[in-house]
Amino acid sequence: MEVVAKSYPKRLKVTEKLEQISTLSNKFLASLAGLSLFSMMILIVINSVARKLSSPFLGTVEVVGWLAAFTTAFALGYTQQLKGNVVLDLVMNYFSKKVQWLANLLVAVINVVFFLFVFYQLFMYSLDLKSSGQVSEALMVSYYPLVALFSLGFLGLLFSLLVDLIKACNIGEDR
Repeated sequence: MEVVAKSYPKRLKVTEKLEQISTLSNKFLASLAGLSLFSMMILIVINSVARKLSSPFLGTVEVVGWLAAFTTAFALGYTQQLKGNVVLDLVMNYFSKKVQWLANLLVAVINVVFFLFVFYQLFMYSLDLKSSGQVSEALMVSYYPLVALFSLGFLGLLFSLLVDLIKACNIGEDR
């Protein structure tokens, strides 16, 4: 009689689950960044043509500024995941692996704390703008939803940095 071992589906480690969630959310935000960039390009082209034919659209400079900010903010987390930022490791390569790990851990903690503060301040600023009722100059659009959306981009970056920190600490690994 032959004994057949049951194969259970592989359980994902906590780190892998968090990384999947981070990847999905940051890819979505990066898609919004791409859409924002494309919209900015189309608006500039159409406005340039309209300027030659008649008169330009009112508030184009405002909208392009917002779209540029959205493009930047929404791309932060995905760029962090791809390690698309500048890393200066010329000096770090001369240190031992333990010193490199410790330095990377320290930088990861500082990044998480700093961008948590940035996210919090941006979100609180959006609430202040809501209570004050500030609107844009040309189009009279309320600022607070825009600033709240910008903070969402920093939340994506923060989530990506948290995953990096957890991976650096080896927290959540099944041993």
